[in-house]
Amino acid sequence: MRVLFVHNNYRTSAPSGEDAAVRNERRMLENRGVEVFSFERCNDDIDDSSLIAKTAMAVNTIWSQRSRSQLRKFVSDLCPDVVHVHNTFSMLSPSVYGACKAEGVPVVQTLHNFRFFCPAALLLRDGKPCEDCLDRSLLQSVRHRCYRGSVAATATLATMLVLHRAIEPIHATLIAT
Repeated sequence: MRVLFVHNNYRTSAPSGEDAAVRNERRMLENRGVEVFSFERCNDDIDDSSLIAKTAMAVNTIWSQRSRSQLRKFVSDLCPDVVHVHNTFSMLSPSVYGACKAEGVPVVQTLHNFRFFCPAALLLRDGKPCEDCLDRSLLQSVRHRCYRGSVAATATLATMLVLHRAIEPIHATLIAT
């Protein structure tokens, strides 16, 4: 079996349990004879040195045509049996799902956090449970500056979620279940 992992690593200065889980799962599968390949990005490569770079990153977070095109070619060349998506934030973007769909490869998604539903990814606000983005509009997250205390950063993530829920019905299905 050939499995393609798609993962956006967090910054190396802030190691995450999610990144460790991906490494451990890869090792486990390989120890059982599964061929595992990776398509990865790392948030260390984010350039936020200028307003233009920050704007480009926001657009890329919402829709990365580069990641979508590169993944589609990679999938076409590799012919994996399944694509296992772990994290698309922030450099890959949810645009990668369409690349897999276009190549006819099934996708398995591991949810390591609640980013599909909540821009802050934790369903928490001010240290308390919050389900406003599930029960109401994602505009609630922008109003409350849920991601890094920033209207702009939260609006970017809310836009990403709204766009991809409209494009890929799977997100709506996940929310409904």
